[in-house]
Amino acid sequence: MSLIKTLEVFGQNYQSSVAGSNTNATAVMKTATSITTPGLTVGVYRIGWYINYSMSIITADFQSELKVGASQVMITRVELSDATTVQTASGFYYLTESTGGTVYTINLNFAAESGTATVNVSGLEFWRAS
Repeated sequence: MSLIKTLEVFGQNYQSSVAGSNTNATAVMKTATSITTPGLTVGVYRIGWYINYSMSIITADFQSELKVGASQVMITRVELSDATTVQTASGFYYLTESTGGTVYTINLNFAAESGTATVNVSGLEFWRAS
């Protein structure tokens, strides 16, 4: 793809979702925030994510996952050093749409191995990269 063509599509389909405080006292994943895309054209899309969290106890893992449709594309498991620690995890994932027209639901989920997981803020961003 030429540079001019890349510049014409970069940033298309931009969406973002930011969610505030949320808690989960189970090991079952709970949605912190989500985005549903429109039907996408063939191309490469970037999903950016972040989650700021704490745990009520230090002997259990905070767990988070990024799901694109039914596919888990990222998982985080962190055992915090003390009950007052607040951590942030973030990253990105490239989604290649090869058929065109597909609608995706993107979820940033979290859970507590035991105790209570608290998400202070979480966010997703989605846009076309090429």
